[in-house]
Amino acid sequence: AELALGEMIDAGHKPELEVFHAVLGSKIRAVQSDGGPAILERMARCGAPPDLCAYNMALRLCRGAGAVQQADNILARMALGGIAPDEVTFRCVIQASMQAGDARRAVSAFRDLT
Repeated sequence: AELALGEMIDAGHKPELEVFHAVLGSKIRAVQSDGGPAILERMARCGAPPDLCAYNMALRLCRGAGAVQQADNILARMALGGIAPDEVTFRCVIQASMQAGDARRAVSAFRDLT
């Protein structure tokens, strides 16, 4: 899906928000742990600013040792874009924190949620 997205953009097309959501969704289903921030950047460059759904999907891709840093970077982008986090956002941050073995960050995210 990401390859097709790149081809669309290279051909001069401006993909709609739903196309980016589909690409992020395919990465989630494939249990990939990278590419979320790159897709968000592509969205912005193509004139389709990321929405809450896109940010939450990118957060779901945060896995492994660098998950917490990646999630924090995405949260910072959300804030810069004026997008307020929701319950799903915090659940994704908690999950990324637990996957990275950072229980302290998970508890902090849970406190932010409540």
